[in-house]
Amino acid sequence: MKTNQAEAVARLKTLYEKKGENQIFARMLATLPAALNEHLDRRASQILPEEFPSMEQTFPVWEEYLAFYDRLEDDWVPAVYPWQYDQGIYGTLFGAELHVNRGGPPGCASSTSYPLEDKTYGELLQLAATPNDLWVRRLESDLRSLSAKSAGRWGIAVPITIDGFNLGMQIRGNQTMLDTHDCPQDLKKFLQAGVGLNIHLVERQRAAINMTYAGGVYDFFNAGWMPGNSIPMSVDCYNLCRPDVYAEFGLPYQQQLIAHFGGGNFHLHGNGRHLLPQLARLKGWVVSSIHDDGSAVSAMDDLEKIKQQAGPVTPVVGCHTSRFVRQLRERSLVGGVYYNVAPLESVAEANRLMESVRSYRC
Repeated sequence: MKTNQAEAVARLKTLYEKKGENQIFARMLATLPAALNEHLDRRASQILPEEFPSMEQTFPVWEEYLAFYDRLEDDWVPAVYPWQYDQGIYGTLFGAELHVNRGGPPGCASSTSYPLEDKTYGELLQLAATPNDLWVRRLESDLRSLSAKSAGRWGIAVPITIDGFNLGMQIRGNQTMLDTHDCPQDLKKFLQAGVGLNIHLVERQRAAINMTYAGGVYDFFNAGWMPGNSIPMSVDCYNLCRPDVYAEFGLPYQQQLIAHFGGGNFHLHGNGRHLLPQLARLKGWVVSSIHDDGSAVSAMDDLEKIKQQAGPVTPVVGCHTSRFVRQLRERSLVGGVYYNVAPLESVAEANRLMESVRSYRC
């Protein structure tokens, strides 16, 4: 287990409960040694391009990757993420074929599925009522194996939920966007069915993992730990939509998921920042990384505005080490924010910097 895991979770509770608005919190992205990175790349490259990676192939990669960070004393909780199931597992519920996307360490691969564009909403609702669980049973078996291998060392996270427009685009493709005008009520029935599917799938996964820590769960994204039974979530397919589209076709369904599980761990790309005031309406534990991609202004340069718009949402932003150190010395870092700091040459350098992070007060 990571050296300071209990302290890290205690600090995260302070952050999520909005009791640390005069403090800062951080993940230190220490760079893997070149030799270890090359070794993990070689391991990942041994998996054939079209092969679905087994846990026997991927766990040793995760094991070496996470072991390097055991001595890291930042505000991050490590977990294994079953990346090869990723969003593809949701397509299989409707009978779609899972397709593997090769990747590097530690996950080695992700997955997706092609939309079922020839299906009507009536047919899709029937499929949603009787989902195909062949791949889910395999996922459950792999999660039980991962949990046994990782016990007492690292957590196991569930794949990100695919709900709302993300589920629509996964199953029905680009037609989903047109459906907001052509048949909005049919679309809403499908999105509602997606709520039940996500609850069913996450609960089966969490039962297979059978692992909690300090009143919460491992979640891989952002700080890696969330209170209660919180889930990883996304608003990617709403990024090109007006906020009122999310308010009608996204928020009601994502709120149901958050109400059921207690919280949501989001990421928001730079071209989706206009959705932040809507995300701030969600009730529950909500965390969201605010990325720079697709935005002319970096999150760090817009942080005061982001913090104001986020309201109860806990913001996570990336920050270059040189800037972070400078603002740390100037005492100009915004409080109540989780910073992803990179690059750092070593764990030792990261731990020295964390001493200043823990003592910082706005």
